[in-house]
Amino acid sequence: MRIHVTDIHEFKRCRKRYSYKKQGLKKVKDTFSGNLWFGIGIHKCLAGLYQGFNPIDMWREYTANPGNLSEEDALAFSEAVVLGTNMLIGYSDFASTQDDFNVLGVEKELTCKVPGTRVTLVATIDLLVERMGKLVAYDHKTQKRFSTESELELDHQMSVYLWMIRELGLAREYGLGFGGYNMYNMLRKSYPSIPNINKNGTVSRQLIDTTPEIYIDTVIKAGENPTDYADMIEKLQKVKFFHRLPVYRSNVELDGVGERLVYDLREMTSSKTFTSFNERYDCTYECSYTDLCKCERVKGDTQTIIDEMYTYEEVRK
Repeated sequence: MRIHVTDIHEFKRCRKRYSYKKQGLKKVKDTFSGNLWFGIGIHKCLAGLYQGFNPIDMWREYTANPGNLSEEDALAFSEAVVLGTNMLIGYSDFASTQDDFNVLGVEKELTCKVPGTRVTLVATIDLLVERMGKLVAYDHKTQKRFSTESELELDHQMSVYLWMIRELGLAREYGLGFGGYNMYNMLRKSYPSIPNINKNGTVSRQLIDTTPEIYIDTVIKAGENPTDYADMIEKLQKVKFFHRLPVYRSNVELDGVGERLVYDLREMTSSKTFTSFNERYDCTYECSYTDLCKCERVKGDTQTIIDEMYTYEEVRK
């Protein structure tokens, strides 16, 4: 039996969501779904960037047909298109100077038999690279704020990826060392603003989301001396739109990942349908089954919801 690592994440997050997914239910494609839709699109464009394609062109194609949207969703969609465009322009510039690795695989698929089970794990790694003689997996994340190291240490999905890389001896196959860490490639969901010019011709000192370079350029265009704004320029040095953070897992930690996988997979394969809900405040924007879940909780007409909002796709084996 093949199980994707993301399925384990779904299972641990919410048994009910996992059950819906295993039934093959998928929200209709032309439904704009905010954060989920946005993250998928940016990931596709980043994959294209590292395969030699123009990410801006890919984003334009991805956002070309949003479908029939309400007035509220149409506005949110329009804002998301602008945000994504500016993020990808900024990231392309960032990557051109900060990429210190050689790409070995994009959307790289790995398969690994889990000892003590009948399961073959399947993983898709965003970016597999050689960095400083080590094999490293990169994970793209679009976020409102950058995750901290203490938060990312608890990222089960990437821990499993690293366990698989070690278990497969993948580093040796490439003639590299085992890095022992994942690199989180974080893109903040924002883009630089242009500072305002005050009525007296000076540049506003209000702290905004921008870069030192843009602020200095605005100061010069206003006919001002950047030296007079040294305090603002120093503050803006801390503003980041992109951030890369390596998070290490020791061999002891990875041994524990492998041991817990056995228990998770045995539970996942013990039943075809799970009935328990894991209700959380973020269900409305994190899960595509929210409407169906709400209907089922009040014993409503779930079949009507399915007919109107979902389609069936082939469940991956």
